[in-house]
Amino acid sequence: MVRLLAPLALLLALSCGHKTAPSLKPLLPLPAPEGLQVSQRELSMSLTWQYPRDAPSAVFVIELNGQEVARLKAPPFNHRVSPGRPLTYTVWAQGPYSHSPKATLRVKAVLSPPQAPKGRFSIRGGQVLLAWSHPLKGISYSVYQHAEEGVKPLTEKPVREPRILLPASPYRKTRYLIRAVKEAPYRCEGPALEITILPEDFIPSRAHPPQVVPTARGTVLLWKENPEPWVKGYRIYRKTPSEKEFRPIGESPVPTLTDPEAPPGARYRITALGPATEGPPSEEQ
Repeated sequence: MVRLLAPLALLLALSCGHKTAPSLKPLLPLPAPEGLQVSQRELSMSLTWQYPRDAPSAVFVIELNGQEVARLKAPPFNHRVSPGRPLTYTVWAQGPYSHSPKATLRVKAVLSPPQAPKGRFSIRGGQVLLAWSHPLKGISYSVYQHAEEGVKPLTEKPVREPRILLPASPYRKTRYLIRAVKEAPYRCEGPALEITILPEDFIPSRAHPPQVVPTARGTVLLWKENPEPWVKGYRIYRKTPSEKEFRPIGESPVPTLTDPEAPPGARYRITALGPATEGPPSEEQ
């Protein structure tokens, strides 16, 4: 009672002469932090907790194995760890006049992070398949993508299957991170497998051979579209009887082209154009 009356008397003294009524909120008992939880990535541990938003403002004091190590305005508390070491966290809220009850979390032993998986990618039309393998059984995986705003998770929770099918981004460099996850007794992620996919990796399949149709306006070439949705056009090659090699005569965004000056006996072949790479040529016609 005396501890509460002394700050109250000080608050009333400081408020004398002011028109606004003094606020008793700083004098209210502070609630204890709740929901202490740890997660580990490689050899870095992160401690988080919850605290009511309407509680008086406070600084959080963190003790690790009985020693004060930090004072923070908000979670998380991050620090380096060594596998096998036991940890005891104690957190409380410290206000200007009082502090909250203490909350404690004990970690029996820091986990050894699982090793990085081995993986590969393949492009399937408008999608990218990421696939990987890991020697440990019953392991889960976190999948992330580098973005302009930072690294973002691609799934709400770790996936169990060692593969994931994602929309392709053929016109920019895309980096994915895959981490093996131990989920008990707490979440522990290992080093990342990094998979980088470049526009050059989107190689179109072989173009269909053209149908050659002579007309009064020239030779019309028609062929089937490639199945890849990211093909941006086609390059047309021609070879006359007097030439040894095919040479390009034009490009078209659609699967047709008219050659207005086609010499007799000309042969044609087509290639599909990817974001940065030309596909293999069609059979000549």
